[in-house]
Amino acid sequence: MKQFSLYDILGVLAPGAVLTIGIIALYPDTIKAIPNREFSLGDLGVVVLVSYVMGNLVAALGNLLEIPYWKITGGQHSDLARREESRVISARQISAVERRLQSAAFLKADETISNLSSSEWRGMTRQIYAYLGARKMTQRIDAFNAQYGMNRGIAAGFLALAILTIIHSGFVLWRVQLILLICTALAAYRMQRFSRYYAAELFRQFIVSPETAPAAESANHTSEET
Repeated sequence: MKQFSLYDILGVLAPGAVLTIGIIALYPDTIKAIPNREFSLGDLGVVVLVSYVMGNLVAALGNLLEIPYWKITGGQHSDLARREESRVISARQISAVERRLQSAAFLKADETISNLSSSEWRGMTRQIYAYLGARKMTQRIDAFNAQYGMNRGIAAGFLALAILTIIHSGFVLWRVQLILLICTALAAYRMQRFSRYYAAELFRQFIVSPETAPAAESANHTSEET
């Protein structure tokens, strides 16, 4: 049986728990799905399972919402990092990334990252992640990615709860709805910060990465932020 990963716990279970508890508060009859008032270990397992299912649904909502969000805010930091004005990494580090890409044969000697299209650069960042994964240098990057996914899910969960309260009670609970929207904004702010941390760590690790990968097989992982 597969064990929960860091992303499962932070990116799925936590946002799922937010939405599950909110729905129970709005619709108390849903708690009758658990027959005993005193939670047993099996009842806790049901709650975790429900939270995991809800968390995956919230993650889907987060995936949809992040598309217009990043268009409004200018783009993900991993996409913007090659631009000096983005200040994700310094101008010297941008030049170091370009030289490292050339030495790793990801770029030809006469190619520059500024001339790559958006889709080509996005593919290049994924290739950089795979390169670091083969060298077991993604632990901090994965931690930032999990935090990014968690805050994206939490933002989507609070937004969904705000919409559910409007459906349930109109604007009678406007104070609660205002709090939920503030929580949504705070989670989105945290998501933005961890997007920057993720991108900066990705390229800084690439700059110092060794050319030769260790013999042991690297773990298979899919990056969420990119």
